Amino acid sequence: MVGKTKAVILAANNGTGCGAKQAVSFIHTNQAAAATIAQQLGVPTQNVLGLSGIESNWGQSNAALQANNFFGLHGGANAPFATGVWYTSGGVAMSSFPSYLASGQSFAAQFGSFVNGVSNPTAFAQALVKAGFNPGTAAGGGNPNFVTSTGGWPNLFH
Repeated sequence: MVGKTKAVILAANNGTGCGAKQAVSFIHTNQAAAATIAQQLGVPTQNVLGLSGIESNWGQSNAALQANNFFGLHGGANAPFATGVWYTSGGVAMSSFPSYLASGQSFAAQFGSFVNGVSNPTAFAQALVKAGFNPGTAAGGGNPNFVTSTGGWPNLFH
């Protein structure tokens, strides 16, 4: 099980604006589903939890709260395992899911071939940038700290 102390350190240092209570709650709520997805991908559960936590602001983003979209997946109802479409305030079509697990299964279906077996968290994040999950640059519409934040957070569990 993920340690509360390290999750608190993570929440305090990750810059998402999420409190430690939300991060700990997110981890405990989604750990079993994340483990299922991680096993399917052959990666540590922490990689899946870290990515989904950062993408969803530890379950507090509008996409997570209104569409169960914890991985920032676009594509509307056409994405694997999606049950509909949810539009951001800017009009961007995001996929809507019935659960965290379905959102994770969609992530695995779309990006699993790029991260399959990649256990190192930094290499995991770099593979996602290479796959186009996040361009890793602000100019490209992504997070310039994606590799650092996504690749660094699982190390707190050692």
